[in-house]
Amino acid sequence: MKNIIISVSNSKGGSAKTTSTAIMGFILSEWKNKKVLIIDMDQQNQIKYLMYGYDNQDKIKEVKESSLSSEAGGTTVRYNKVSKNLDFLSFGTSLVSLTNSESVDLIPRFKKYLKSLNYDFILVDNPPAFQSASNTGVGISDYTVISTMTQTLSYDGSFQQEDTVNTLNETLDSVNVKLIAVLRSIKDRNNHNAKNSQRIKDYFQDLMVKDIIPSSTEYQNMVDTGVNDERAKERRAIRKYLSVVDEIMERISKDIGEDVNGKTWIGK
Repeated sequence: MKNIIISVSNSKGGSAKTTSTAIMGFILSEWKNKKVLIIDMDQQNQIKYLMYGYDNQDKIKEVKESSLSSEAGGTTVRYNKVSKNLDFLSFGTSLVSLTNSESVDLIPRFKKYLKSLNYDFILVDNPPAFQSASNTGVGISDYTVISTMTQTLSYDGSFQQEDTVNTLNETLDSVNVKLIAVLRSIKDRNNHNAKNSQRIKDYFQDLMVKDIIPSSTEYQNMVDTGVNDERAKERRAIRKYLSVVDEIMERISKDIGEDVNGKTWIGK
């Protein structure tokens, strides 16, 4: 089986995409013993803080630099080792000036390149808004997960993101991405809009992930410390995503007719 590419997306920023991508990557690599690559498509390159922690940037070691001259139009990417099973790849600002036509040309070549890599899963942290890099992140994926907060703008961005997925599938022969799940998160208990949460559920129905990720200061603290399970508080916060990962893996397994989740769980 070739690797499975999953993008986490929403056209609105601040929708827990980066946090969800980082924690799902941690669970798959550290608790399920899968080989995982996380790709940061955003020019701000903020997922590195969740990989290592803002206070541990000196631990970021570039293990490989590659110019994708044939696969990505000369775009330079940087591979970084996080742990035995987890790497992340960043573009920095190299995709900022990517045009729509360049994105269309890039998608099939970049996906072919990614499919040649030795990983079980590739997770794409997609930038917000309707920019070429965002379309590329969705276009190279086998599946996409919409991550949304329960606030109005994030809720509205979920529908815009669904439209983007449908448009890419309809207009580009090289794109065949399935919307596999919609994940709701609560930013904080005082800013939770139960009406929007229910409206999202009513619209997306079976695509909804059963569990809602609740508000937790531990997710905010992970920017400083990195995603890890060294303390009980962090383990509890990460475990809230475990059922989310299992549900998404079960849906993918059903879609391809092969168990991609496995029974291995080595988490603490």
